[in-house]
Amino acid sequence: MSAWSHETLAQRPDADEVRYSCADSPFSILGEQYLKSARELFAARSAVFDIAEDDASDAEFDLRPRAMETVSARLAQMSGRSPLPCGEIRSDQ
Repeated sequence: MSAWSHETLAQRPDADEVRYSCADSPFSILGEQYLKSARELFAARSAVFDIAEDDASDAEFDLRPRAMETVSARLAQMSGRSPLPCGEIRSDQ
């Protein structure tokens, strides 16, 4: 998981550009210990760029972030919180 806090974004002059960038998040490994089984499931699949057929490669490329978004939304729903982009953390929680 990746996250941004409102406080951390407020300190960034480029906040508008990085707000939805999980790669730039200072909390990019948040919850990593809970994702071991998910990592193993993705590792068992073919590497996206090793799939020869373009349509199949594109489908796999699209499936992975959708799967992560679905899991994040379900976890947020289970916790009674609304999902935020890149696992953004609300300062009031």
